[in-house]
Amino acid sequence: MAQKSEATNSFANFLVNTKEELHQTLDTLLERVEWSYFSQLLKCIHNKVQGRKSYPALMMFKCLLLQNWYDLSDYELEKSIDDRLSFRRFVGLDYTERAPDHSSFSRFREQLVKHKLESCLFN
Repeated sequence: MAQKSEATNSFANFLVNTKEELHQTLDTLLERVEWSYFSQLLKCIHNKVQGRKSYPALMMFKCLLLQNWYDLSDYELEKSIDDRLSFRRFVGLDYTERAPDHSSFSRFREQLVKHKLESCLFN
């Protein structure tokens, strides 16, 4: 009977196991930043009781941070969050959930402008 060698690892296992080397910056930011400050600023967004459930405002803000840092379009951001484990961990998206779509980022950005939060959050 053929058996898999214990030394054989898949490419996916390699990527996950080397996360400390590959994704240290985002994990460090996640640990060291006081995110509750940003949550307080964002509490006026997505607070409606009725309608479709929205993504948490802090998650969306973290997505826009990634977009800014990695110079991504809304479409590229959506694909990158779906594709990269480090991005998923950073924004707090479960591995079984789909990333917000590109139009969600645009609508969230509009809400930041409407509530005059964009300069305060990104400065």
